[in-house]
Amino acid sequence: MHRPDSLSLTTLVSALLGIILALFSTQAALAGKAHLYGSNAWTNNAGALLSGPGSPYHQVGSVEGEIRVLVDRCTGRWCQIRAGRQAGWFPLDSLNFGLRPGSPWSGPRLNYPSGGPGMVCFYSGANFSGASFCSPPGTYVRDLALLNRDNQVRSVEVIGNTSAIICRDFKMTNGCTRIIESKGRLPEGFGGAVSSYRVY
Repeated sequence: MHRPDSLSLTTLVSALLGIILALFSTQAALAGKAHLYGSNAWTNNAGALLSGPGSPYHQVGSVEGEIRVLVDRCTGRWCQIRAGRQAGWFPLDSLNFGLRPGSPWSGPRLNYPSGGPGMVCFYSGANFSGASFCSPPGTYVRDLALLNRDNQVRSVEVIGNTSAIICRDFKMTNGCTRIIESKGRLPEGFGGAVSSYRVY
């Protein structure tokens, strides 16, 4: 009569061991693969990767200049990045969130509309719908969270001789794009993700 109990215990132990082995093999497989999340950026120059956000922390690796990296998060003037199998903290000023390496202000000078007359209007819904607010040339909003409008913009209307730069993080960081004509839907990665902007 006790035989079914011993079979149940054996089955239970076998199942638990199977689950534990599956978890360890899944973790090992994931550890060997690069993470697929994070913001793309470029290193402007070679430098040390540190164990924490600041120069007092010890070096855990290094990166070359003008290579693509993934940024997990930023705090103050430092960002936690991954380059290949290396990870660590790197100065924010040494990163560029543009489409290619180099300063975000480098490259050709394009004749974008600026100076007005006109304004740029921001909408919470696609195709110029929902709550809206407008700004004239010269407006710089470093943090839309301070206006209770962070991550709400989904379309932008350009009126007159104006344009704007919108960015995914406060103080014009973490990926920016120039808006030179009205957009009923913002470019990929920007819809519902705008945290700062400047109107020209």
